[in-house]
Amino acid sequence: MKNGALVSLAAFLLAVLLIGCGGGGGGGGTNGGNGGSTGNSPYQGQYLEFVGINRGGNLEPLSLEVGDAIQVVIANYDPAGNRTELPASNLTCSAPSSDISLSSNGRLNVVRRPAGIFSVSARTKVAGVPKTIQQDGAAPPPSLTTTASGKVIAGVSLIGIKYVQVTFYDASGAAVAGVRTGDNGIYKAKIPANVASVSIKGSTVPAPPYYRSYYYGGKIYTMDASVCPLKLIGIKSGQNNPLSSMSIFRQEDGPPPPPDGCKP
Repeated sequence: MKNGALVSLAAFLLAVLLIGCGGGGGGGGTNGGNGGSTGNSPYQGQYLEFVGINRGGNLEPLSLEVGDAIQVVIANYDPAGNRTELPASNLTCSAPSSDISLSSNGRLNVVRRPAGIFSVSARTKVAGVPKTIQQDGAAPPPSLTTTASGKVIAGVSLIGIKYVQVTFYDASGAAVAGVRTGDNGIYKAKIPANVASVSIKGSTVPAPPYYRSYYYGGKIYTMDASVCPLKLIGIKSGQNNPLSSMSIFRQEDGPPPPPDGCKP
């Protein structure tokens, strides 16, 4: 292992000692302010946001409800965390229109509960260049009472990262649930009791400034479960299951060591 990797790993071990072995949970995190990358605003860039009409506020896209009326918008965040909205066109949804209706002006209605996770995308221009923005969505059944909670943080900084998707998989590797991190990188996902693994969706993590690797429970993983699954053991049905923090390696901290968490 190279010296840079050793330094990165040592820094992560120190961070784990600071935050404690329990990690995760739904507790408060360190507030990164409006730095444009952590805390209460996501890293600079463009994101689809689901603004509730019948339920007010910025809705969690992977925890929608039947009957929701939503305005899908493209939110742009600058390096200071300032938010503006960009024009959206070519809106599409992978769910059947009988389940999710999506108009050309971004009005989305959850008519019926679609099976699994679906995708919504829209086009815009950033600095004159066309760009497609995508976001997963889901409407878990209200009878689902098993949850998993935790936090996604930026390396050794212990500061949470907003708008990172955490996805849960069954034993076959199919995505069955997910959640997008909120303020300070905190999340709480409704999950089936039979989930077998969890990972971070790599396309939701900007690179740079991050690597597509993260540290969890003493092991290093690459993102996306099909590549390197983080296996979950002992999920308790009908209650919340706190998970340790997922610490994403920052490029400024040097390259991460090779992943060892996904070895048989």
